[in-house]
Amino acid sequence: MFINKIKLENFRNYKKQEIELDRNINIIYGNNAQGKTNILEAIFLCSMGKSFRAKKENEIIKIGEEKAFVEIEYQKEDRLRKN
Repeated sequence: MFINKIKLENFRNYKKQEIELDRNINIIYGNNAQGKTNILEAIFLCSMGKSFRAKKENEIIKIGEEKAFVEIEYQKEDRLRKN
């Protein structure tokens, strides 16, 4: 399985972000508290159906917003899927 794209809206510290991933290697880097772990949390949320950090669903919603949106576009074998 390969993740092509991650779309985030009002998720943790992200207002609106679209991340396209390379098939070979991806490096996520930055200063502390900039959202690196939030990207991993979004992947985990889509694959497992729950957060590994938040106990309540409203904890993943950006402060001041009502709802969050996370979408992962991935390929499995010859099929393209969204979750």
